[in-house]
Amino acid sequence: MPAPETLFIVTRPPFDGVRALELLDTLLVGAAFDLPISVLFSGDGVWQLMPQHTAGTAGIKSIAKQLRALPMYDVERIYVHEPSLSSRRLRPDTLVLPAAPLPSAEVKTLIDQAGVVFSD
Repeated sequence: MPAPETLFIVTRPPFDGVRALELLDTLLVGAAFDLPISVLFSGDGVWQLMPQHTAGTAGIKSIAKQLRALPMYDVERIYVHEPSLSSRRLRPDTLVLPAAPLPSAEVKTLIDQAGVVFSD
C-alpha cells in the first residue's frame, strides 16, 4: 500500500525565524525517503518563492536555492494559493520555481485529501 501524501503548507514570510527552514528540512527528509510530498505556499509564505529576497540583517540564510532543488527530490506537486499571490500583486511567472495556482476551494480539497499535513 502506498504511503499517504504528505502536504507541507508554507505560510510564513522569508526570515521570520527558522520555522520555514525547519519545515523545508522536514520536507526534504520525507522526499529523500520517497514519501509522496506536495507543498502549498499560502499567505505570506508566497514571499518565499520570490527570487529577490535576501537575508539582510536577519542573519538567516535564504532558502531560495533549496526551494529550487525540490524537483530534484521528485517534489513536483508544488502549489500556490492564487488569492495570496494576487493580493500581493505577484505573478506565477516570477516565482523561483513552477507552482500551480490554486483557488481557495481547491486548497480546501488538497488539504482534505492529504494523509498528513505539516504547517509552519
